[in-house]
Amino acid sequence: MGRPDMFFDFSSHSDKGSAEDQERKLLLCVLLVFAAGCFFRWIYTAQVPYNISRHDLGEISDWQTVTKGHLGYIQYLYQFHRFPEVAEEYSQFYHPPLFHLCGAAVMKFILHFGGSVAETFEWIQAMNMVFADIAVLFSILTVFRTVRAADSRLILTAFFSFCPIWFILGTEINNDCLMTMFCTITLYLTVCWIQERSWRLIVLLALSFALGMLSKTSAVLLAPAVGLVFLYTLWKDRKKPGTVLLQIALFGAVCIPLGLSWVLRNKVLFGIPFNYVPAFDTDSGQYIGTVPLSARIGFPSLRQITLCSIDWNHYTDYANIWGQTFLTMSFDEGIVPVTTLSRQAAGMVLLWADAILYLLGIVELIRMVFRKSVRAEYRILLFTGFLTLAAGYVSFAFRYPQVCTMNFRYIALTWLLLLTAHGMNQDCRTGKHRKILRKIFSFFIGIVSAFSAGLYLLIH
Repeated sequence: MGRPDMFFDFSSHSDKGSAEDQERKLLLCVLLVFAAGCFFRWIYTAQVPYNISRHDLGEISDWQTVTKGHLGYIQYLYQFHRFPEVAEEYSQFYHPPLFHLCGAAVMKFILHFGGSVAETFEWIQAMNMVFADIAVLFSILTVFRTVRAADSRLILTAFFSFCPIWFILGTEINNDCLMTMFCTITLYLTVCWIQERSWRLIVLLALSFALGMLSKTSAVLLAPAVGLVFLYTLWKDRKKPGTVLLQIALFGAVCIPLGLSWVLRNKVLFGIPFNYVPAFDTDSGQYIGTVPLSARIGFPSLRQITLCSIDWNHYTDYANIWGQTFLTMSFDEGIVPVTTLSRQAAGMVLLWADAILYLLGIVELIRMVFRKSVRAEYRILLFTGFLTLAAGYVSFAFRYPQVCTMNFRYIALTWLLLLTAHGMNQDCRTGKHRKILRKIFSFFIGIVSAFSAGLYLLIH
């Protein structure tokens, strides 16, 4: 399974020529589906303004006063050519700078050729969509590295190409998409390293992990999964641990100083703790700390499962973590205008299909953990990765009880873990059971893909 020439393994076919033809057809279908997804996302990006989704965006600076938020951070780096002296003085300036440096480089280029500041941020939005396309590509490559069945590969390609989270992340001007891109690459390279423990792969893995940390420190949530894969591999090769031990040491030598450089800088210069988060205002209009726990973890409110956006006049109706998770993974906090009854109905279909598919994915992940026919390193990587990401999200949502903290922005990574587990389960199934599961997942993936593309393309 680990060799590149086995990405399309149709060894069950007796006719070698027929198998090769099917390989080519599958590859063509995958490329067309991926290209269509990219095309649809770019149409969406061209339609919407750079501030379609706020998320600590801040305001454009007048070049006299430094503004808070991600826009101000980008302009600060462009204007002063240095990092801020007091990282916590502005709301988002504590973040690692990689995304904002990329944005400042785009700003320098666009302004040099006479563009306006607003046009610059439109181009930065386009840059973010490139990051989304790359992340989708590596999600597909991860599936091809771990899943053998051609039908599963094609179905999962369709989901990653059209799922709503990439329409959302690709148009947000913040560091979430870049971090998610590097984390997706990290998962792909970890799978590659499991199959082929080369020195080149361990260096690339260390760099991708570190660059994810320099995009947003939340990338550290993948550390337990990658670390346990390393420890298991070391234990498995305990009779001759030399090469693995040296590769792990090289990973640490590259990744740790580079990945932690920004948080160490902030700690040394400004005394900012590693897990620093700006204080939330209890009078912000989003505070839900007074909502009973039963309402937060029980059944979602009717508004959460029937609307495509948050009604801020009734924000306490959005205090349920599960309902808010499913709402924001399909519509962010409301970036699709619902102007007609038909669009409202389509939004409900997408929301429910997305939620059902996600819950089915969790069931598939749990089943995969107990499949001895699945390689242990894969089980460790997928299960630990999902558990850590989910636990980090839930912990953050309850430590900072605000409506906005229940926006699971890293859900794209958990989608990759869950659906890869489903594809690997399908490889192990035979007969009627396999066909039933394939039809169920195909049905919901088809609904999510079609309604996601339709709603986001018909944004106006």
